[in-house]
Amino acid sequence: QLEKTGHSLSYGNGFEKDQNIQLPNKELSSKDLLFEIKRQTSLDFKINGKSITFYPKTKNSKSSKTVTISGKLLDSNTKEPIVGATIYNVDTKTGVATDIEGKFSLKGTSPLTVKTSFIGYKDTVITTSKNTSVSISMKPSSSKLSEFVVSAKKPNENVTSTEVSVEKLNIEQIEKIPIVMGETDIFKTIQMLPGINSVAEGRAGFIVRGGGIDQNLILMDGMPLYYASHQRGLYSVFNSAAISEMTIYKGGVPARFGGRSSAVLDVRMTNGNFEKYTGAISLGLITSKFSLGAPVIKDKLSVFVAGRGTRWGFGYLSDRINSNSTNATSEKGGSSGGKGGGGGTSVSDGKLTFFQPEERWYDFNTKIIWKVNPKNRLTFSGYYGKDYAYTAAGLTNWGNQAGHLKWKHTFNDKLLSNTSLIASRYNTFGDGGVYQFNSEIGTYSFKQEFSYFSTGGSAWRFGLQSEYQDFNHGSLVDQTQDDAGKFMPQMQGLESALYTEYEKTFKEKFAVHLGLRLSIYNRLGPGHTTVYDEESNEEISQTEFPGNTDVMATYVNPEPRASITYILNEKNSIKASYNRNAQYLRLMTLSSDITWYDIWMPSTENITPMLTDQVAVGYFRNFFNNKFEFSTEAYYKHQNGVSDFEDGLHNYLIDNLEAYVAQGTGRAYGIEFSIEKPIGDFTGRISYNLGEALTTIDVINQGRPYNNMFDITHSLNTQYSYNPSKVKVLKDFTFSLNFVYYTGRPVTLPENYYYIGSTAMPYWEGRNQYRLPDYHRMDIGVKYEPEYLSIKTKKNRKIQPSLDISLYNLYNRRNIFTIDIVNSVGGKGGNNAGTNPSSVFSAQGRSTFGFVPSFQFNLKF
Repeated sequence: QLEKTGHSLSYGNGFEKDQNIQLPNKELSSKDLLFEIKRQTSLDFKINGKSITFYPKTKNSKSSKTVTISGKLLDSNTKEPIVGATIYNVDTKTGVATDIEGKFSLKGTSPLTVKTSFIGYKDTVITTSKNTSVSISMKPSSSKLSEFVVSAKKPNENVTSTEVSVEKLNIEQIEKIPIVMGETDIFKTIQMLPGINSVAEGRAGFIVRGGGIDQNLILMDGMPLYYASHQRGLYSVFNSAAISEMTIYKGGVPARFGGRSSAVLDVRMTNGNFEKYTGAISLGLITSKFSLGAPVIKDKLSVFVAGRGTRWGFGYLSDRINSNSTNATSEKGGSSGGKGGGGGTSVSDGKLTFFQPEERWYDFNTKIIWKVNPKNRLTFSGYYGKDYAYTAAGLTNWGNQAGHLKWKHTFNDKLLSNTSLIASRYNTFGDGGVYQFNSEIGTYSFKQEFSYFSTGGSAWRFGLQSEYQDFNHGSLVDQTQDDAGKFMPQMQGLESALYTEYEKTFKEKFAVHLGLRLSIYNRLGPGHTTVYDEESNEEISQTEFPGNTDVMATYVNPEPRASITYILNEKNSIKASYNRNAQYLRLMTLSSDITWYDIWMPSTENITPMLTDQVAVGYFRNFFNNKFEFSTEAYYKHQNGVSDFEDGLHNYLIDNLEAYVAQGTGRAYGIEFSIEKPIGDFTGRISYNLGEALTTIDVINQGRPYNNMFDITHSLNTQYSYNPSKVKVLKDFTFSLNFVYYTGRPVTLPENYYYIGSTAMPYWEGRNQYRLPDYHRMDIGVKYEPEYLSIKTKKNRKIQPSLDISLYNLYNRRNIFTIDIVNSVGGKGGNNAGTNPSSVFSAQGRSTFGFVPSFQFNLKF
């Protein structure tokens, strides 16, 4: 290549032939090519006119000089320092991380080439031959604020990361996950990751390694959310236009997180821009949304707001999408269906009931940042969301409200503190005409945390947390009567914790992340403790605690955490983690369905906390110059204090509800596989999980182990995306395809019915002895973002239109989310019991929707 430029080549004494170099996948100038040869071989060069002479490097050669590059990394839009970014030497693969002010310093041999890397930002490469101080403005990977994907990391992050069982999602490609009814849904995205599954079509929450939805701590800018879905689970509460990044911990949970036993979803909201206005508007088939970031005082005060909502009731649209839906049942007898963990189902895959309430919802996000001075910053984050459903039974509504005020103080370049006040509330209300129902949980938290970054590359984090919890389990009001009785007494609790974390990498080969959390839970008055009869569940005695500070029950639990990474080489590593988590709250449900009216219950003197110990071991490998990433993890979880309702409880409307809560042990184990291609025009991921989750409670299922309602034996997720950037007529298009499959969840169904007089009574013979049919669907989508239609304003701002089209559930699979037992008269078959031999009991499956086309028009500036 050099000779083609007209240069003649000559070689000095001691020249060694057959020295190989690796070149980047792009054209290089003659000068750049010469420096690559110099950098990667034992050769130096000298240019004299059109002649280039190569000769061996000497000890006095400039290339042996040690130089230092130092500086600061900033976000190119907000000018905020980027904390924890990686700066590494391209030759030696060694590096450092930016401190709390975005600063770094790295030494190497001249010429020194370094690369900066951080999730959600484009990599930056700098080469220097002398001591240099720089300020680097890193650009976000994309300006698409409605997109998330697991990528935007340094090439071998999969191998070298010290985190175990952790997935990070950032702003880049989530449009590759086809939109659902006009929305980029965050829960749909994380459910494409290994070990994470949906509860059911259109149901709230997600399952992580066999754990219940209440075992997942869901945080939005540090604010806990207790029902993280709209429209009964069809949408998550996370507006993609308001989110900057997310991290989900399936294991290896840091000690700063607590209160849940399975996983942590840590979602960060978008910051406002300190320099210019940014925003977006989206119009979809059902929903519309907007976002706006603005510098109220340039470089001093920024504001970000976002909102979205339904354009009309969902029932209106569903009537048209599924206008040919019809009801049908399949008969349910005592001998039908399969039993045990791998059992079959008594429900037909044929015609199903389509659930069509008239529903509306909306939510708002806001974030205000005030740079008081270089060492102090105040941040306020807020969320408000509400759902309304109009059904044949009446009106119901539910929603979350949360706020977080944080003060960040920087003592110096090694020590900072974060002080937080957080409030979160979830409430439900139902009006059925004669009866009204309401329930609420509210939490109020104080957090103080310190972070210390030592010169040796280690990092310490330590702090304390305290959260006051107020449970109003509701009342049932008969509006025809003057009095109204609460069916459960109000409860209060105080959950506190001290914690510390330590992180250190040793000689680029071995890394540890250690943590210890000491959690303390107090159930507080006013209230009373009750002793119940073990056989009848009737009250034996009560002890009153009238004061607000009276302690009715106390639990203390140490929670050790540890993650270890051993890097075998640049392409291979082994990782392991252990963590113990104590959970003092639990979500109690009476059915196989997950609903907005399930109730949160605290630990009491009769209900002990859930303690979970989890061990995970994984192998990680990259192939073909980091173009493909492979990982496999095996995990085992053991739980004490697992809770479930005893057989025979049909509603919450009793004073002694806690007497019907039975406790025992649980275990979950499995293995996960994932292979991903994160870069290039064609990207994708395939993940598979094999697992089992079992519960053993003495008074349920005759003391035999049974699969819990979140047990999913097999799950397979695939996601592909293609942007033909080299094809001129198609370069503005991105095509995507998903396929999802998982085993049906276990459900409990009566084996038969018998009559006492004219009342039909169910006969139960086991717990979760049947399964829903297997779930599967395929989605395809296309995004069109025409560059030629973008508009440049006089202030050099860009307005970019785009269009999203998706086909959800392409082959119209009617996936069942729950089963109803229906009693019909005069039918054939069934159970000829008691005094009504003509009654027929049948299992009727319900699905939400089948094939759904969607489109969304976007305008961003």
